[in-house]
Amino acid sequence: MLELRDITQAFLYRFKVIPVLKDINLTINEGDFAALMGISGSGKTTLLNIIAGLLKPSKEKIYFKGKRIINIDFFKSRFRRKNIGFVFQNFNLINYLSVVENVMLPFKFSSESPLNQKKHALTILEKLGIKDKAHYYPSMLSGGQLQRCAIARALVNNPALIIADEPTGNLDSETAHEILKVFKDLNKNEGITFIVVTHESEIIDMANEIYKLDSGNLFKGRFDTVKDKKA
Repeated sequence: MLELRDITQAFLYRFKVIPVLKDINLTINEGDFAALMGISGSGKTTLLNIIAGLLKPSKEKIYFKGKRIINIDFFKSRFRRKNIGFVFQNFNLINYLSVVENVMLPFKFSSESPLNQKKHALTILEKLGIKDKAHYYPSMLSGGQLQRCAIARALVNNPALIIADEPTGNLDSETAHEILKVFKDLNKNEGITFIVVTHESEIIDMANEIYKLDSGNLFKGRFDTVKDKKA
């Protein structure tokens, strides 16, 4: 589904070039649940932003379903809307919009009627068990409800791939477990592909592919039992 070839990224800091990613190669197959590990500052979020087309790398070739993602802003914006859903650690909801309005945000440039947009958003909220909170505001929700709202927003455009950056980092263990059950159901029963940045052992145990970024290099394997092998 997703193939990255020779991804290189560096930033200029105080007149010095700082390498962040070094010739990264990565293949994500349809239906994968991939966990991405690495210490703070190892480049995990940079890699996610490159995959999503939010950041232009120094060198790259990115393919999605066999087609190269060209470096044109409009093309990449359309590509994101059609194919990728995002789930963030801090939820990234808009406080002055209701739950259902937050979920409808990805429809901003859609030609679908507002009524149909709302119906679809409510259907997703019902699937995630928070339809009764549709007209609440984010400040009125628990952490788990906020993350379910964020997941609903990620799902509303029927993406093939969901990118999640530390999605349980702000949740207590019980709520995190509930959110991971949602992820597992979406992956196993609906075939949605996941790339999840995490340090959580439960997420790592769920993953069929595990990667680690270290000093700009990407390694693949189960790091408790398998010697690091460059991806």
